[in-house]
Amino acid sequence: MAMEDTGASDSSDPNFSLFHQFVNEKYGFGRSTAGWANVIKAVSLGHSRDDVSWDTYDREMTADQKDAAMRLFYSLLDEYKANAV
Repeated sequence: MAMEDTGASDSSDPNFSLFHQFVNEKYGFGRSTAGWANVIKAVSLGHSRDDVSWDTYDREMTADQKDAAMRLFYSLLDEYKANAV
């Protein structure tokens, strides 16, 4: 959104702007507006789209849980890049 507001273009390769959609579809979050980072954290904590409470789901994440979410992010990023058109 900020990039669009300033007229900047996303020149990442592959196009990172579709990563949010990739993560949502992979985990069945549909058209969630929570953002890919929140979806990844929720999934790493064992939540599904039907039981996550976005206001409180990560309030007490431990360092180990944050590490697991980070590892999941890099795994998903590798998968996304490998399958990007």
